[in-house]
Amino acid sequence: MFDPLLHSPHRSHIISLLSTHGELSFRQCKDLTGMSDGNLSSHMRHLSVAGYVSLEKAQVGGSRTTIFQLTNLGREAFTTYLRQLKTFVKQHRKLLR
Repeated sequence: MFDPLLHSPHRSHIISLLSTHGELSFRQCKDLTGMSDGNLSSHMRHLSVAGYVSLEKAQVGGSRTTIFQLTNLGREAFTTYLRQLKTFVKQHRKLLR
């Protein structure tokens, strides 16, 4: 039912941040998520391979960094995922009372 790639709390958090901010550097994403370098790299690799996130190497302030952006496919997948969550909660709301 749910996209297994986005059903990970870390990945849905990353996608949500990119949806809100447009683009984030590796450092910004790390600071906002609190993830380690390795953990963030692993999650970004999965999202990139799926085509949900694009990455670009850039020169920023004298050092190289990676800039992440949400792709159209990623935005569509996240929108679908949120709709599915909303439907799931509606269907199971009575169990929460």
